[in-house]
This record gives sequence, structure tokens and C-alpha cells, in this order.
Amino acid sequence: MITDIRSQLKNMAGRVNMNHFTQPYTTDAGVSFICRDAIAAFTTTEDEITVHLRSGTIFTIPISDDLDIEVITSDLTGMPNFSEGED
Repeated sequence: MITDIRSQLKNMAGRVNMNHFTQPYTTDAGVSFICRDAIAAFTTTEDEITVHLRSGTIFTIPISDDLDIEVITSDLTGMPNFSEGED
């Protein structure tokens, strides 16, 4: 399904560089790819991450057992998550 979404995005906008977007997350708006350049700020709590875009749009990513806040925040910033692989 995610591959289909990526293919549709590329077809709609010509050549979309998906490196500028986050991984798909289930948000309050549905499944969202978020453009990293459009992020103004994000806040975290124990159970959600709120992403504020420069346009004023706000996305809420609920945290579940299979999602790690550190992995998501590193994806939002485009920075590597150095805690991965640590024992």
C-alpha cells in the first residue's frame, strides 16, 4: 500500500524526491508523509508527537507500542538515530 502511495505521488508531481519526506505515519488526518522542510516545530509527550508545519497545519502522531519516539523524531529532523543498534 505504501509503495502504491509513493508511486501515485511521483506520478502526480513528476519526480518527487522522497528523501525530503518522512516515512508514512498514521496521524489524526490519515496516513501522512510530512515534508521535512515544512516543519516549524514538534512537541512530544508520552503518548503522542504533535508536528507543527509552517503553514499552520498541525499533525498528531499517536505513539503505540510499535513506535519509538526517538526513531520518529530523528525521522522528522532527517538526522540519523544513533541509538539504533545499541545494546
